[in-house]
Amino acid sequence: MAKVKGMERRKMPLNCRALKRILGDADGATAVEFSLLLVPFLLLLLGGIGIGLSYWANVVFDSNVDIIAKAMYEEQPLCADGNANFPYTQACLRERICDVAPLVVISRAECKNRIFVDIRTMKGDGTDPALPAMVSGSGIVSAAFGQQFGVKPNVVVLVRAAISVPGWAWIVPQATQDGRNSILTAAQMFRVREQRTYVSPPTP
Repeated sequence: MAKVKGMERRKMPLNCRALKRILGDADGATAVEFSLLLVPFLLLLLGGIGIGLSYWANVVFDSNVDIIAKAMYEEQPLCADGNANFPYTQACLRERICDVAPLVVISRAECKNRIFVDIRTMKGDGTDPALPAMVSGSGIVSAAFGQQFGVKPNVVVLVRAAISVPGWAWIVPQATQDGRNSILTAAQMFRVREQRTYVSPPTP
């Protein structure tokens, strides 16, 4: 074997040979291969980011509704409107749910414009009529959201919410609207306690 300056000639490492072949390629094959792989790679990267953001928004939205429902159960002074028996209204909860934590995919202001909130009482024994669906094939069913008063001790209160957010509707397995937006839904129930001491927040 030939020697160079008294030493054995070592074989060029595989990665160096591959790099040399790429740099020395003058027929354009490498550029074509790169362009063919670039588009799928970007779709995979952006799709992963989109799916992550969509699921993050879904988890945060569900958590926000849960936190607000728990605050209602604990009779915290969230709202200044409503009545003496139940000082929580749709308008107030629209604000409060969006204020808990940002959904990332939309701003808090946009969240308050898009969100639908439903408050209704339930018998809790399974004899209630079927609830109207919040989402249909065409999107959020606005008629399914209302404000039902008549809350009293031991009555079960159901809080539902839905919101349409930008998302990867063709990838994420959620309800979709217009093929471009994802519809996030969440619901929580709680039983009104025997002793209620609802207190409205002080007027600024």
